[in-house]
Amino acid sequence: MFKKDNYFAGMTVTILVSVVTLILIILFVPLIYSSLNIGEPGTKLLLLTGIPGLILVRYYLKNLHFEKSGQGALLVVFVMLILWFAYFNSRIANFPTF
Repeated sequence: MFKKDNYFAGMTVTILVSVVTLILIILFVPLIYSSLNIGEPGTKLLLLTGIPGLILVRYYLKNLHFEKSGQGALLVVFVMLILWFAYFNSRIANFPTF
């Protein structure tokens, strides 16, 4: 599944990697902030979940030359970022959410 050039493979791998990254961020960032006495972590740190997806996009497009898988991965990253901005920025600016 990981070495096939189709949209579903790219989207599935990107979603899995992003969920694992989100879980790691949710678990470890509060521990780091509390040990360093920095304060409370903000929601902007959740944008870090898009970085592994972007790395996968580059890997699919540049190294493997899998156009469809790269486009599927890029679609997932794009939708994640749009949802983040729609949800968190609308809450900050008091705009109605969808």
